[in-house]
Amino acid sequence: MKTLLIDIETKPHKAYCWGLFDQRIGLNQIVEAGGTLCWAAKWMGDPDSEVMFGAEWDGTKDFIGRVWDLLDEADAIVHYNGKKFDTPTLQWEFIRRQGTPPAPFREIDLLQTVRQKFKPASRKLDYVAQELGIGQKVQHAGMPLWTGCMNGDKASQEEMKGYNVQDVILLEELYEKLLPWMTNHPNRQLYSGERDTCPSCGGKHIQYRGYSYTNASKFRRFRCESCGSWGKSPKAVDTSNLRGGNV
Repeated sequence: MKTLLIDIETKPHKAYCWGLFDQRIGLNQIVEAGGTLCWAAKWMGDPDSEVMFGAEWDGTKDFIGRVWDLLDEADAIVHYNGKKFDTPTLQWEFIRRQGTPPAPFREIDLLQTVRQKFKPASRKLDYVAQELGIGQKVQHAGMPLWTGCMNGDKASQEEMKGYNVQDVILLEELYEKLLPWMTNHPNRQLYSGERDTCPSCGGKHIQYRGYSYTNASKFRRFRCESCGSWGKSPKAVDTSNLRGGNV
């Protein structure tokens, strides 16, 4: 399964407004709509893969086209709050520029796992990463970094690149940390064609431990010694001897 880690940064809208607080900005006040400022991405599990980066200032012909190509190649993508933010933002860029979507891919939103499984004091990526001992986001001055990038300041653009790239590095480590807790992860067996492997990480070191039950069936249960995920055999154990006779 070819998996892409991805994170984007966006730029704000430019608009005319009459005050600083409680403003309702009309469409006729917008001077320039915001959009994707830059993106960073990396192929999961490839030791030779470096974090790729694209930005509207990097001089390439079409930095949106480059990320379209990456998504078109991916079987799955990993992000943080990407289902609500990164993916819809990019898809708006795609329909405006190219018109058609990339090939379908599965989405693994790590924020959804954090929300479903845990109750930290904050669900922000920076807090979660620090609490789990993974690392932290690049600290910056806030809005001046964005305005610097938009105004062509090279130092700001280089800082933004480091900020964006670091988020992807955190994503990869957080994914590995959360993997055994995920309950709806894509089944890697379907992509590899290999049986008796972990459906979450593809590892071959699985240990059968007891059984998993539904209201109607019984399955052999196993734990992956590589990633720590739990799973069950696809075929139910024969329990016909437990069924009663005709009444």
